[in-house]
Amino acid sequence: VLDGGRPYHQPMRLITVIEAPFEHAIKAVEGMVAVKRLVRNGWIRLLIVDPEASTVCLYDDGEWRRRTLVPDDGESIFQELCST
Repeated sequence: VLDGGRPYHQPMRLITVIEAPFEHAIKAVEGMVAVKRLVRNGWIRLLIVDPEASTVCLYDDGEWRRRTLVPDDGESIFQELCST
């Protein structure tokens, strides 16, 4: 990753999507220490699509950001609900 102490390429992150109820997905991630570390340290960008609640949650900068899916009106497919 480094060449003479300087990065020689842009770091890339894996985007992972889990489709499951939010609470079930969190238990799975928290139950696997290696995966939890990768998510919390920003090496994996994790999206949880909760079809029951019609939400998408993104772990970003130490917190879960939740958005709701909204009908495509030409503007945006997400509407900010809360930051938890």
